[in-house]
Order: sequence, then structure tokens, then C-alpha cells
Amino acid sequence: ELLVIAVNAGVQAYGEYTNNGAAYKTASALSSPDKATVNKFLLGKIRTIRWYFYLKSSTKLYKSKSGSAVKKTLKKGTKVFIPFLNPRIDNSRIYVTNYKGWVKRSTLRNIKGEVALKNHKALDWTKEDKEKFINKKGYSSKTGYLVWTNQYTQRVNVFKGRKGHWKLIRSMRCTTGKWERRTANGSRLSITHHQARRDKTSETGYRYYYINLSKINGGNAFHSPAWAFGTRHCIKAVKGNLQPDTAGCTRMSVADSSYIYHRIPLGTKVIIF
Repeated sequence: ELLVIAVNAGVQAYGEYTNNGAAYKTASALSSPDKATVNKFLLGKIRTIRWYFYLKSSTKLYKSKSGSAVKKTLKKGTKVFIPFLNPRIDNSRIYVTNYKGWVKRSTLRNIKGEVALKNHKALDWTKEDKEKFINKKGYSSKTGYLVWTNQYTQRVNVFKGRKGHWKLIRSMRCTTGKWERRTANGSRLSITHHQARRDKTSETGYRYYYINLSKINGGNAFHSPAWAFGTRHCIKAVKGNLQPDTAGCTRMSVADSSYIYHRIPLGTKVIIF
């Protein structure tokens, strides 16, 4: 596979795709992830969200999760990347991937997802790029549809056709799971159940509901924004800044969630990365 390496200045891709995978040439660093093309970017390993936060104080970087040995001290404001962890289990220290060490969990503040697009007005990847990517990956579906939730661009893309011949028919903005409740990744998921409405009660006792649930066998679902119970006062909308913000499900507009609910049949393959 094509190797893609993320760097602070953007994304650097090595090689361009060939039919036999034999000929590779080094490509120059891209100035922005938004400008990545299929041949230089998408045909490699799928780029997904990287989780990060800024240290709220100077912090020791430990060599292990529980030991006392220290590698160095990281300054206040340092940006560190973290893998997805279960916050209920990993309560003491968190591993930071870009410094290869552990910091105290108490330093966590405003965990965000590093997404490709900065706001909802930014351009998404092109229709041609998406089709080329899906078809080169060789995805298939039991129905004539295939759904790809791209967490990196916060988009739900719907394709129609068959393996190797998918055509993009709709692309929709969405909001996926935040760090504490990340949306399940995978390429072996499918829509397994439709439910018109779900009523929920928050931990604080606040009641709300949402509609157009298309459940996925990974435990999450596509659904509408959430409203306060008994009203149409929206309390959980699709995020305009494209930051992940749900408890794992994929939140969409009423029209877009209705499209998935009414038009996409059960058994349709769902890819989430």
C-alpha cells in the first residue's frame, strides 16, 4: 500500500499509485491536507482523526505508565497527540504518540480531533477522488448501495453501484463521536435496523429525543440532531466547526438522516474511518 506520513506542515505522500504497485516516486510535501489528491493521498492508508490537546501546565514526560523515570519536561501549551483510550480505565497517565511517553491525565483539556477541514465552508474532496478511492479499495456491499463515513472530513458519502463500479450519489455533513465516545471504525459494518425515534435521558436527568435512526452493527447509528423532550428546541446539532461531538453515533441534519433512513436498505455496507 501507499505509505502516507502526517507532518506538522501538512501531509507528505510517498509514491503515486500504479496498477501493479511497482513504480513509486517520492512526491513533495503538500502545503495543506485539503489539497491532497487521490494519487498522492487517498489511495494510501485511510487518514482518520488524530486526537490532540494542549498541555495546560508544564508536565513531566514519563518513560512508562506507572514508573517514576522521566524522559523530559514538556512546556505549557505543547500540542500532544493521543490514541483513543478508555477514559474509565486509563485514569492515571495518557500516552502521547508524538513524544513517545506518558503524561498525567490531569493535564487533559479540550481534547479535539485533527480534521482535514477547518470549517463547514471548506471544500470536501472531489466526487472523482472519492469514487476512485472506494473502487480501488475493492469494497463490496450486499445491496446496491455503500456508505462511507469519513471522520477526517466529517462527511457521510453514499455510493450506488457494485464492487469496482461505485458512483457517488450524495455527500452530507455530519458530526461523529468525540474522544471519550469515539465512533466505531471498520470496513465490516452494515445497517442492521431502522427506528423512527429514540427518547433519551442524560446523566443529569435532562430528557431529549432524536429521529431517523439507522442502526449499525457496531453499536452506533446515523440519526438526526437532538431536541429537548416535547419541543423542537435543538440541543445537539451538526457542528459547524466540524469537531467530533457525539457519544459515538453519526449526527446528521433532519433531511440527510431521513435520506439514510428511507432510501438506504438494511444490509448496506458501512465503512467508517
